[in-house]
Amino acid sequence: MLNLTHRKSQVDAGNGIVHIMGKPAFCRIIAIIWFMAIIAGFAIVWKFDVTAGPMPHPSASFPTNAPLAREAGRATLVMMLHPHCPCSRASMTELEKLMGTNPLTVKAHLVFSQQARQPDVSQSELWKRAVQIPHAVAVKDSDGTVSSMFGAHTSGEVFLYDADGIIRFAGGITASRGHEGDSDGRAAIQAVLDDNAPAMMQTPVFGCSLR
Repeated sequence: MLNLTHRKSQVDAGNGIVHIMGKPAFCRIIAIIWFMAIIAGFAIVWKFDVTAGPMPHPSASFPTNAPLAREAGRATLVMMLHPHCPCSRASMTELEKLMGTNPLTVKAHLVFSQQARQPDVSQSELWKRAVQIPHAVAVKDSDGTVSSMFGAHTSGEVFLYDADGIIRFAGGITASRGHEGDSDGRAAIQAVLDDNAPAMMQTPVFGCSLR
């Protein structure tokens, strides 16, 4: 009788009963792998969002050979932009807020990287937004000449000089890539424009390479 039962189990196994009973375990394994893949994807996206470009190394004073006009009695803000950087849409939004709050104290130059084989930057969405900002001027930077004068590397990089042409801030004005809202950079610029000491003079820049 024992032998018959044993043989019956083997037959049942051969007919697929053991295979059928193993499906829930297989599904659990697939679910775990799927869940781990999602977590890994989120980790990659998060790392990208919080990975900044090289820290800026500006000169202590406004470059005398820069083709950007300063205005007497006003601070000068220079923002470097790649015309097709999606991260810089948020930087543009934060700049719009700053310029709207400080219409009489600062003049802004928005310098767009124009590489030789790129389409005309004036056709980009960012350029069209830039020319609508009060007290701001959009400028084409052929082959990175101007960005090199300022030591800039990353789209969204901002340099703020006081009325005497002394550097007061260099860095980004978003907290991460494409993130709108409060940031240390925007707070630092506002402090300078309010004649207060900023909490920091440099912040990370989150954006695409200018090159």
